[in-house]
Amino acid sequence: MAGKEVLRLLGLHALVLTVGLIIFALLFSTPVLVSLPLFYRGLIFIIAVLVVQIAALVSVRERFRDFFTYRDIVIAALLFSFVSTTIFMFLPVTLDRSYSVYMLGYMAEHPDESFTTAQMNEIFIDGYVNKNQAMQRRFDEQVLSKNVAPSGDGYKITSRGLLLVRIFEIVADIFSVDKRFVDPR
Repeated sequence: MAGKEVLRLLGLHALVLTVGLIIFALLFSTPVLVSLPLFYRGLIFIIAVLVVQIAALVSVRERFRDFFTYRDIVIAALLFSFVSTTIFMFLPVTLDRSYSVYMLGYMAEHPDESFTTAQMNEIFIDGYVNKNQAMQRRFDEQVLSKNVAPSGDGYKITSRGLLLVRIFEIVADIFSVDKRFVDPR
């Protein structure tokens, strides 16, 4: 395969990936499947976009058969799947699910008990926040990341931290994540 053909093929893969990611992100601004938790909604959207991409690529393959094979359709599908899943899992799902992981872990340690919302709130604050020194660990982590800096007896957000919050707000908007997890006002 000549250099020009390789560039055309890479360009086509980049186009397919970009269009797929845009459609994936735009689906979150629709009322489709809003009753589902974000995690499941996103996985269904990834699969839906993937199916549409494969169908579209198969339908136009004849026009590009000289350099775009069925193998390339599989590669384009895998590329979209990996990139969209990675972005989705690291950004909006992380914002949406951190409390759930602790709650389920605690309940797994006490499988024969049932818990009210008030009890679980108390357990979370006492166990996760206080006993595990969650706030100090988060401050240490954020100082290391340069998102906050020591200031007097406490910490102050840095310009880098403000930028990160803005990015989280954008991600929350794009993927319809409850903004109370990003902006607690």
